[in-house]
Amino acid sequence: MKFLASFWLVIISITSAYAQIDSVSVYHNRAFEHYNRKDYAGCLFWSKKMFQTNQSDYRNNYNLYRVAISACQVNQPAEAMAYFTELVDEHLHYSMYYNFASDSILLTCVRDAEIWKKAIANTKPGYDSAETANELYYEGIMDTTRRLNHSPLLSEQYLANLFTTKSFDKIYQTLKNYHQYETPPVSGHWTLYNIRMNDTLTVPFLVYIPKAYKPGQKTPLYLFLQGAVRGRKQFMVRGNIPVYDSPVLYKAIEKGAFIIYPFARTDVNWLYHPIAFQAILKEIAFVKSLYNIDDNRVYLAGHSNGGEGTFYFAINQPTPFASFLALNYFPQSHITNTLLINLTNNRTFYGVSARKDHIFDFRKVDSIYNYAKGIGCRWQNYSFDGDHGLAYNNSGQIAFTYDTLMSAERHPFPGTIKWETDNVNNGRCDWIEITALDTAANNHRKTGVIEAAVKGNEITIRTSAIKQFSFYVYPELVDITKPLFFVINGKAPRRIQVQKNKEHLKAAFLDTKDRTLLPVQKITIQVDE
Repeated sequence: MKFLASFWLVIISITSAYAQIDSVSVYHNRAFEHYNRKDYAGCLFWSKKMFQTNQSDYRNNYNLYRVAISACQVNQPAEAMAYFTELVDEHLHYSMYYNFASDSILLTCVRDAEIWKKAIANTKPGYDSAETANELYYEGIMDTTRRLNHSPLLSEQYLANLFTTKSFDKIYQTLKNYHQYETPPVSGHWTLYNIRMNDTLTVPFLVYIPKAYKPGQKTPLYLFLQGAVRGRKQFMVRGNIPVYDSPVLYKAIEKGAFIIYPFARTDVNWLYHPIAFQAILKEIAFVKSLYNIDDNRVYLAGHSNGGEGTFYFAINQPTPFASFLALNYFPQSHITNTLLINLTNNRTFYGVSARKDHIFDFRKVDSIYNYAKGIGCRWQNYSFDGDHGLAYNNSGQIAFTYDTLMSAERHPFPGTIKWETDNVNNGRCDWIEITALDTAANNHRKTGVIEAAVKGNEITIRTSAIKQFSFYVYPELVDITKPLFFVINGKAPRRIQVQKNKEHLKAAFLDTKDRTLLPVQKITIQVDE
């Protein structure tokens, strides 16, 4: 297809832009990487280059702390003392006490100085007070008696009985009109659930149960992906009260929404790890099993790395969501091609950028945004004066974006869809799914593209580099009492009679617990040469 060539050009420009990001960010990343490898000489070298750029955002407590340790470890006590003194006098936060206590052996060259005593004296009381509050909070989120833990939709026996003993129509109506939701023992609080991903990985996530929740009423669901996820060795469950993200959560709480707050760590995060995205989808399905969630009002937002994770979902797996919001982000997927064509469908992606963001250069974000608008993407980016902390430091200024985000509703039965993917695991958008790519085709990008349109019971399909696709049959989209006609790449129509299929319905529902997207049948079609 003609648009493949232009898309290849924009991918090159996006990749180049990201590779050429401001030097200070490159220096910061290199210093961080060397520190994690315990290459303290390397960390000291790159930290100095970072500080020489005079970007105030980077002269913060954690960077000063790492460079002080690095200087101490390479026998530069005077430099270590200077950096540590600046940290204590200008950037001290009580949370640093944990680092001081844990890493004191790495700071032997300053540990006997008065500045060390000052650091301990000025952080320990605040840290102890916060730890007491954290313990109370942790006890609360771990108290399983204050939430729902069981549901027929989580019961293998209930579901097995439903799908084996009932007719298709009875199953369909039971799921469509399901209402056996219970009232939680306590509402207006956070609780901690866990999702088992495999034999070695269980992922924790927080859920906020809204104060005014009524089980007979469909309720919106809001997900927030946190930033700074690359360097977390563990899931930060104990010390990560969502109050730190309250500027971007208060609107969801105000609107009476459920909130999912996923956790991430170095090897399970929404930059580089598909399993992190799979976990989020499982978390949504789990919450839908217990609580009466409105399938058409599920919203995804994130800050920094979390904004990049949000962008990933928008261009790769948008089906569960109504709309998206990314704060201080860069519009690129790290593990797939950055497929802007996928933003031309019927969901809007909202972005907020700071014009002085030294991590994600606004000029480069804006150039990609302007290109995307030129090809018809449903993407609205707002820019404001500020730095990378804009969403927290100027929350009132951008609060309108939350209202905009949560005013949208999902419309999962659009008349047309245009979709591109380089991975069939990301091949679906609403009712169309790319299920096999044509790897033998002359396709240097290794992607496949499908354009699909429904008018009455005629489905018109155009493909490029695709061997197979699936069409999900919904009564809201076509007349299931009449045959369907598929016109593929301009060839003679293929007539296919709809056949209600329990297994297809079961697979779809168990995967998503979506009571709106209930397919009567999943029709899989081979594309002729």
